[in-house]
Amino acid sequence: MKQPISKWLRPFLLATIGLGLALGAGYAGARLYLHALPESQTTLADSNMTPTSQPVSAVTTDDSA
Repeated sequence: MKQPISKWLRPFLLATIGLGLALGAGYAGARLYLHALPESQTTLADSNMTPTSQPVSAVTTDDSA
């Protein structure tokens, strides 16, 4: 006697729907968290900073050992 399709189809569909809801909730939570961060925490570098250069001191070697 064959098992009805609904015997394995229903748990499969419920698991698939549950996984989809969990992934969707995780994605939405991450988007809301990143959107709620202040702008200064999401940038990698401050645009007001200017690069500075410093002179390199000359290196002298003493060959008389």
